[in-house]
Amino acid sequence: MTIDEKFLKAGFRLFFRPNSILNSSNVKIDNPSTGFFDLGVVTALTPSFERNTIELKDTRGGTLTRVAREVTEINESYTGTFADFNRRNLLQVFGSGRLSARSQTEQLSLDFTSDAPVAATQNYGVVKENDVLFITYDTGDLDQIHLTGLTGASVYSLGPSQTNLLYSTIVWVANTHFELDSVLGTVKILSFPSGHNSETQAVTVIFACPAIPATTQDYWTLNPQSAGGIIEGKMNLELGWNGNTERLIRKADVALNVSSVDFTAEDYSTYQMEFAILNSGSIGAGVGKLFNI
Repeated sequence: MTIDEKFLKAGFRLFFRPNSILNSSNVKIDNPSTGFFDLGVVTALTPSFERNTIELKDTRGGTLTRVAREVTEINESYTGTFADFNRRNLLQVFGSGRLSARSQTEQLSLDFTSDAPVAATQNYGVVKENDVLFITYDTGDLDQIHLTGLTGASVYSLGPSQTNLLYSTIVWVANTHFELDSVLGTVKILSFPSGHNSETQAVTVIFACPAIPATTQDYWTLNPQSAGGIIEGKMNLELGWNGNTERLIRKADVALNVSSVDFTAEDYSTYQMEFAILNSGSIGAGVGKLFNI
């Protein structure tokens, strides 16, 4: 294999397949899939080759001289910066062992015992302007509201006893006194209407959720830090130059570790993952193969 170019401007793509996943009972099983998934845009890739040695030195004449040297350890790893935040990649970013696709109907049957429109009331204590009230239901899990979607919310003042709704004397106007985030499941207090005493009167929120068709399935969940730490699997690293007319493929067993995540509002967000090469012997002799294709 020869590289004729004097200067090499390479591109790269990294494909990964985890060795194990969590089943529906959250039990780790061997990954039944033989397919790799594309980790997406890699904006930077830093290989690291660490070779540790020992040396035998002779002390004759009072001056140390090296007479032998041996390599005792060779460690190869790759640190990549990735820009794709998708369902599969988020599993690795947050150390999750399983991605669950569920339906809104299933969520309603668990939390509301009905797929009909749901209305519920939640009372809060004394609040201040700009306070954000998170809406919960029964278990206190925000997922219920987020996944079923809020169709609306009405806000009222409560008397000092926090039992007397003052419907007739105090009127709360949406987007003037409060705003609803139907996805996040929150009500933000913007200002207090005339007649509300923010020092003594509490706030109640009446919210409504829509009916969900039985065929609707539009959300997924993952359990962070459920994969048991380091994720092991197989890596196919593609290095290409000259418009991919020449390529190298590095295949190996690896231990994957997410080292950092950078969320930014001024540029594309990225995350870094390290792939430490393992000598498991499952991809032939040594620690994998290098193909020139």
